[in-house]
Amino acid sequence: MGFLFLRCCYLFFLLQSVLYLESACGNSELEALMEVKTALDPERRFLSSWSFGEDPCSGAFVGVACNERGMVANISLQGKGCKK
Repeated sequence: MGFLFLRCCYLFFLLQSVLYLESACGNSELEALMEVKTALDPERRFLSSWSFGEDPCSGAFVGVACNERGMVANISLQGKGCKK
């Protein structure tokens, strides 16, 4: 019984580690962009094209440009803000 319990615990923690690494590595750019969006556009009026579930390099994120490896290389938000 003890060995089976330890083995189940080991498998559980292994699975959690794999899922954490996958989510941390796979979505880090998207999460960073969404944090930038929250900081720059808290009222959600100007960066409506930026949303979870979209690929920042698909062309759906206005102002975001990617390199040949499919990683965000440039963000240009000139003219996207509110006028005071």
